[in-house]
Amino acid sequence: FFLSFSLIIIVCMVHNRYIMNLNKEDLVIKEATDWLKKSEYKNRKIYYLHPYVSLGLELDCFDRNTNGELWGLNPEHPENDVPSKSILLWDAHFGPNEGNIKLEYLLNNPSFVLFNKFVPEKEFTVLGGKKFEVYIFERK
Repeated sequence: FFLSFSLIIIVCMVHNRYIMNLNKEDLVIKEATDWLKKSEYKNRKIYYLHPYVSLGLELDCFDRNTNGELWGLNPEHPENDVPSKSILLWDAHFGPNEGNIKLEYLLNNPSFVLFNKFVPEKEFTVLGGKKFEVYIFERK
């Protein structure tokens, strides 16, 4: 019994330690997912790539009814793969690199409406030399 109880306590401490030690990217993603959870868009299907999104939104990342990934979308025409009224969360790390989705295309694409933008308090760059930012779009 004592061993089982001790193991539960240790697991809880490690879990809480992870939550308290979010990296710079995760903090911005957390801000974005906190906003999304409080918005009227919280129950829509969401497309993303940053790993913290599924934690922040408490998603089952394998449930394709609630979420999808940016990789696999047509990089020149993501609107063809994203259903209407879905949310697309683009971040400067995973969006252009792993997802091959350019921010400029989303911003200039009439099929997507920008809902919100999140930037860190202190600017930093990520893979590809881009400033880390997070954008939340709706597919019209």
